[in-house]
Amino acid sequence: MGASLADPLIARFQGEVFGEALVPTGSVQRASRYPAVRRTRLEGLMSTGPSATARATGPFDLGETPIHLGSRPGAAEPAVPLPGFGFDGPSFEAYIAAHCTDDAPGRLVMVESTPTDWPAWECHAAGDEIVIVLEGKATFLQEIDGEVRRTPVGPGSAIINPTGIWHTADVQQPLRAIYITPCPGTEHRRR
Repeated sequence: MGASLADPLIARFQGEVFGEALVPTGSVQRASRYPAVRRTRLEGLMSTGPSATARATGPFDLGETPIHLGSRPGAAEPAVPLPGFGFDGPSFEAYIAAHCTDDAPGRLVMVESTPTDWPAWECHAAGDEIVIVLEGKATFLQEIDGEVRRTPVGPGSAIINPTGIWHTADVQQPLRAIYITPCPGTEHRRR
């Protein structure tokens, strides 16, 4: 019995008993883990905002057009493409001012290619960062409890850079990765 990534409150069942309902083997159906009252409230949150036909849905090259994922359920636009993003300091500052607040920092989803070691350490104050490696090899360094933890990564692997943890990367083979980053309050320091 595993929860769908798209909706953690909806599960897929194959030949398993959930409560008093039996779902036949081989069928794929959705069943709520919570009472109908809560499900109705959540469905209301999920259905707010513009319809899919009223907003851009892709495809997007995340290396050129990152996407802001909002933090608020039921937001008018929970996923916002950012065409023309410059991947530089002023672009990140403008992104934070336009899309992020202290109570809803959201996440910037982007693909970045890094051919060499990172020149600096960074630390995210607004939440955990997830890095999913698409190509290449690197070792992520994280300062945790006064020690530097080294974690090798390669294609298909991911690493979590926890809130408030300084981290950097040594690149062994040019790295291409998806970054899901909380940008507000990010700090940098020289290596």
